[in-house]
Order: sequence, then structure tokens, then C-alpha cells
Amino acid sequence: MIKSFQRCGFAGFILYTSFLTPFANVAQATEVLAVESDRSIVLTMPASPGAVIIGNPSIADVSVNADKLFVHGRAFGQTNLIIMDLQGNEIMHYDLVVRNSAESVVAVYSPGAQLGTVGPARRSYTCLPNCEAQFQIGDEVTYFSTTIKQAEDKLKLGTGNESAEAAAPAAPQ
Repeated sequence: MIKSFQRCGFAGFILYTSFLTPFANVAQATEVLAVESDRSIVLTMPASPGAVIIGNPSIADVSVNADKLFVHGRAFGQTNLIIMDLQGNEIMHYDLVVRNSAESVVAVYSPGAQLGTVGPARRSYTCLPNCEAQFQIGDEVTYFSTTIKQAEDKLKLGTGNESAEAAAPAAPQ
């Protein structure tokens, strides 16, 4: 076989491999899918998927409604998204990149290192058109914790729930 490749040269090798390629059991090529943090995008599939797998659900999440997939960016980073058909065959594989929206996010660095780190402390803001606090991974710890606590309190006020862990009513007997 090697001698026949040597006689045919590179063109013969390309012809040979292009003939075998349709018969190879190779998974779909991986595509890059980008979504911004705290945003969602919609993917329309040719049919309802059988299973949807996210490599790291702290970075992204997916909701499925019939043939629509809603990909939600949770935190910046990279993971993967695998979509299977009803028979369990992989129909799509994405490298999923969640990135921050650079257009409106401003990072402010103050002198003096935060506790336990080297370098200046960072605080993040979203500025559209006015700047408001927006916590990001990597922000100064106290600022991050305070901003999260305020966001949780706001959610409680808006929903009327004292706690997200409120007990469900007892089942009727």
C-alpha cells in the first residue's frame, strides 16, 4: 500500500483519503458559539433534541422548548455544549464561550491590594448611560459580597419572597 502511495504521489493520497472520508464514523466538527454573560441566545434545531449536555453549568445553562434551545450565559469562561438526537447520536458539539459585554462594563481599580491578593482592588460597573454596580468574578471581595447581597434583597422585594428557600406549604392530609 505504501508503494502505491509513493507512485501516485500526494494527489493520489488526497484522492484516497477523500474517498474514505464519507465512510468514517467521525463526530460533527466542533463549532464555536459565543454568548455574553447575563444574556441568552436562541438556537433552532431541525427537530427536538433528545439530550442537551453542558460541560460546566456554572458558566452556561440551556433551556429547551421543542426545537428551540435557549443558551444562557452565566459567568465568563469556556465550556462545551453537546446536543444529541432522540436515538442518542451526537448531532452538534459547540465550544461555548461566555464573555463579558465589553461595550458597557467599566472596571475601576483602586490603590491598595484587597486582602489576600497582590495588586489593586477592582470594582465593576455597567455604564449605559449611567454607571451602576455590577458584580464580576475578580472584583474586590467586600464589594462583590455587598453587591450580591443588595441584588438578593432587591429580588426579595420584587417577588414578595422573604427567602428563596421558603418552605413549601404542607401537603393536605
